[in-house]
Amino acid sequence: MTNHSNPAVRMNWSAVIVSVLLGVLLFFGVFIFSNTSPADAKGYQTVKSCYGLTVKQVGKSWVTVKKSNGARVNYTGVAENSNGWWRVVGGVVDFSYTGIAQNDFGWWRIENGKVDFAANGVFQNYHGWWKVENGKVDFSYNGFADNENGTWKIRNGKVEFGYGGLFMTEDGVWHYIQNGKLLPAYEGIVANNYGAWYIRDGIVDFDFSGSHLGYTIDSGKVTGQAS
Repeated sequence: MTNHSNPAVRMNWSAVIVSVLLGVLLFFGVFIFSNTSPADAKGYQTVKSCYGLTVKQVGKSWVTVKKSNGARVNYTGVAENSNGWWRVVGGVVDFSYTGIAQNDFGWWRIENGKVDFAANGVFQNYHGWWKVENGKVDFSYNGFADNENGTWKIRNGKVEFGYGGLFMTEDGVWHYIQNGKLLPAYEGIVANNYGAWYIRDGIVDFDFSGSHLGYTIDSGKVTGQAS
């Protein structure tokens, strides 16, 4: 008997192949759209303000959307949701970011993509080093603040790396500063507009009278060469 192939069977196999191809395309389409990057947000409306925005999960990414209608937007800054405030770049949360970034409410200390409202101290971004209080840069702050690298002179919220010399605090103590940093172990002679002074433990020692490094010192002030 002659073996004839069945056209219906051939058609069924064709349908199976088409279905598989469609499934593969659908899978990769879902994968691509669920793993969005900042570059993907270029097609969305660009906004500069965090007002009216929230952060929402889409696929495997967290993205910025409008609260009013859920529409995605291209936003770079800091946006919030019920879990916290987040560093967003091109409409996508950047969980790798640690530093300081801005939104409409100020500049914020961010760790691993999230604002750390408990942060207090001196922290860095590409604009400089900043005094942070409760997670927010305090641009009104003038004085000294600490981090793991030492104690720093702050002016208008920013470390003054260009400052060097003597600086008097409100308690009348004169501190020696070099490149914006207090040197609490320094001992030596430092001059300012009022004369030359004996520094011990990083401050002018007004209680010292005697000689040091060949200088005669009276109440912390250099009065001449030692005889």
